[in-house]
Amino acid sequence: MHGHDFQVVARSKDGAGLYSYNDTLVETPMRRDTLLVEGGGYFVIRFRSDNPGVWLFHCHIEWHVDSGLIATMVEAPLEMQQLITIPEDQYELCRAQGIPVAGNAAGNTKNFDDLTGNNVSPAPLPAGLVFAPSMTSFSG
Repeated sequence: MHGHDFQVVARSKDGAGLYSYNDTLVETPMRRDTLLVEGGGYFVIRFRSDNPGVWLFHCHIEWHVDSGLIATMVEAPLEMQQLITIPEDQYELCRAQGIPVAGNAAGNTKNFDDLTGNNVSPAPLPAGLVFAPSMTSFSG
């Protein structure tokens, strides 16, 4: 979780399934900035929301990110607008690619509730598809 340290208040063992709200939370949680999640398990974190900005929460396995397993958190947006100025060259890059620079996530400036045409996460992988890195041999 970029921009923050967090406390791990619950963490499961491998294959534990979904989080149960009846789980006992640890009394003195460890403070971390990264965390290993066991396969088929979960974790519960808490953090202080006191760092205005746009922060990524993600896994460091690249194909997980490509599959949409990433979250963008916008923290204190009104305060952030007072502190941060977007350089004009960034607007120019967006305009050159036809990406709106005003409005909501879909570039709609008249009806902010209308998200028609916004960028969406990729579709889930088909059932049974197994990810395997390509095998390439190198000779010297």
